[in-house]
Amino acid sequence: MGIPRSIYTNTCAALKQRFGLAPEQIILSASHTHCGPVLVGALYDIYPLDNKQRALIDEYCSELEKKIVATVGRALENLQPSRLASGQGETRFAVNRRNNPEGSVPKLILDGALKGPVDHSVPVL
Repeated sequence: MGIPRSIYTNTCAALKQRFGLAPEQIILSASHTHCGPVLVGALYDIYPLDNKQRALIDEYCSELEKKIVATVGRALENLQPSRLASGQGETRFAVNRRNNPEGSVPKLILDGALKGPVDHSVPVL
């Protein structure tokens, strides 16, 4: 999942206009998902989308941008002191599926013989 540039650009422009926020003060992020919505200009090539579906995507994204701006407005109206911390965890279930046949994974893990790049770090903010 990612935020397409058009949504980022539109949202940053609206946040600048309404609240005076500069793009360097804004982070739009999303977690990885396999069941999230298709966003405007993203992943069109992997779905058989017709014009009606593309129009629905455009409508959804327009509403999403408005909701982000409204949520920022509510947050700015209700600022409270907070504490932010970070940490680093680790997970061992990450496996490069291209280089490790599924049936072999348990033995490869036991043998410490997984192949391919894998990042086991889990940064937490």
